[in-house]
Amino acid sequence: LLLSTLKFVTLFAMSSSQRNSDSSKNITPPSIADTQKHQSLIKTMFDDLPQKVSDLAPILNEAKLEVQAETVPMKIQSYVNSHGFKPTKEEKELQEIVDTMPYGIMAGSPEEANLLCLLLEMMNAKMVVEVGVFRGLSTLTFALCLAGMNKKYGEATRKVIGLDVSEEYAQVGIQKWKEAAVDHLIDFRVGDANDSLVKLLEEYGENTIDLCFIDADKVSYDNYYEQCLKLVKPGGLIVVDNTIWAGRVVIPDSVLEALAPKADAADETVARAGLKALDTLAIKRLNEKMYSDDRIERVSFLTIADGVTICRKKPEQCKEN
Repeated sequence: LLLSTLKFVTLFAMSSSQRNSDSSKNITPPSIADTQKHQSLIKTMFDDLPQKVSDLAPILNEAKLEVQAETVPMKIQSYVNSHGFKPTKEEKELQEIVDTMPYGIMAGSPEEANLLCLLLEMMNAKMVVEVGVFRGLSTLTFALCLAGMNKKYGEATRKVIGLDVSEEYAQVGIQKWKEAAVDHLIDFRVGDANDSLVKLLEEYGENTIDLCFIDADKVSYDNYYEQCLKLVKPGGLIVVDNTIWAGRVVIPDSVLEALAPKADAADETVARAGLKALDTLAIKRLNEKMYSDDRIERVSFLTIADGVTICRKKPEQCKEN
């Protein structure tokens, strides 16, 4: 157990500066399993070709350099984003700014927000709650989506309610909300999201929100989920981000539980590992709960970005049956 624990300290203690040094946008580093999978793919693509095509060797060698196992996920991610998401001027500018700022990797991924907007349009959603605004990138995408529906249906009733513990990180996003002329659709509330969700329940009541998007501190994920389950309409969606957590969810609980008590350690590296372990345990427990929760009728666990799980709250008729 001690050896296993030491093995994973490095994984948990990776600094933000190290992760942000990658120039790719919002891309989770490939896991060991991913690397092995892509190594196998590359072998099939290149190494098993008949020797008689030796005249293609220069081309194949160049291809090997371009398609290394550790870069395949990043190249695919870039390709997907460039062919599946059409950002507005403000979204593109905000993404570029966020990428240069501290903790830029924590910002919501474009393909994930794009998927959620598609679901909002299919639902003809009116109300969205975002738990964890950070730089305001996903908030901007949600608001633009709702603004488009307001225009399409001749309405002005849609709203994004964004919750975050701090206004500091969101300043750059707030400016872009204004430039995109959607700031009037965003109700940004600063404070502990646990308290803010209670106030939303008092203000709007249960079964009133179309979609709740959870992307905030991980140790509070379970409480956020429970509060959002009350807020969301029957048939509405709860979306939980970071449910793969850079692959840490596959680390055995025994290792995580050995690391977790170190969260208060004096050594910064050890403490960081302990905090990451606590976060990972919280995510794993919620993943298990969502999978078996009979209050929701469908769970879609997607591997895009850093993992996103979409849950549909049971419609009333399903509950009665």
